[in-house]
Amino acid sequence: MLINKTEGIKMKKRVKFEFLSSVISCGVKTGNSFLVTQDVISGAVLRAAFANDILLDCPFAEDVTDGKKYIVSYKGEKCGDCPHINVCRSFSDMTFSFLRPEGSMPAPFTAKTCKFGGSAHCVMDILMENGILRCTACGQRMENLKGIINREDHSAVKIKHTQSIHTAIDRVTGTALDGSLFSAEAIAKGCVYEC
Repeated sequence: MLINKTEGIKMKKRVKFEFLSSVISCGVKTGNSFLVTQDVISGAVLRAAFANDILLDCPFAEDVTDGKKYIVSYKGEKCGDCPHINVCRSFSDMTFSFLRPEGSMPAPFTAKTCKFGGSAHCVMDILMENGILRCTACGQRMENLKGIINREDHSAVKIKHTQSIHTAIDRVTGTALDGSLFSAEAIAKGCVYEC
């Protein structure tokens, strides 16, 4: 959400991203040599990516601002006709939301689904129902609906992943560096995410 302090106007923009390469976001190390991506990209990571893109074009990136280098900040008339001038001017007021697969949302904590038929049978909310929850289709018990779900039919969203193996090369011997072999699971190229 972009908030313009001078006018008090709040603007929201819905943005879609198609990944042109595999993406690892805030990888979690599950074993000694295995790195797994998170399926949701946080607003902080998205904000850092935008800042990096701006700073790669900025001739003033290495100038010291408030005792720090590589800060996105508006430099007044020095910026001239920079294409990022409007973004730099209001960057500190911008907030970035989570980036999720297109058409998805996080499952509410109060949502329940049929233990045997899943969301194909029914999805209910414990706040809206009074008493013990039973599936309206088969009468069986309900369980928590977890993870990322489709906004329309509340089914679980399956995210495509790719796996790759990486290593570092020892410059002296030209062979794999000891202890540097690891596998990574990333969000697949071509996935469309939105925020």
